[in-house]
Amino acid sequence: MNPWNEVDPKGPISCIPKPGGSTQVSLPGETPLQCTIRWKERAEAAEARVAELESGIKIAADALDEAADNIADWGAYASEYFQEKHHLMEDVASTKATAFNLRTLFALKR
Repeated sequence: MNPWNEVDPKGPISCIPKPGGSTQVSLPGETPLQCTIRWKERAEAAEARVAELESGIKIAADALDEAADNIADWGAYASEYFQEKHHLMEDVASTKATAFNLRTLFALKR
């Protein structure tokens, strides 16, 4: 999502004063150029933060996938009775589904 393409129902966001139309975002005493630079820096910082969060979600989802594999591997040492009694396959499936949902949810938000 590019913040420069957002639609404002009150009119386009502008750092240049326009009578009766735009939403003013400039600070008192700020020139249009200073305002534009400030908003561009904010947009760049927001994109950098999104990239950090995306990386963190990927790391968490990968860790969940690895944990699900480890649960299945270690659970295989238990007898079938105990695997069923303690819902081993459901736990593995739930952990994998959570990793998948993390990846999917974030992908949908982008």
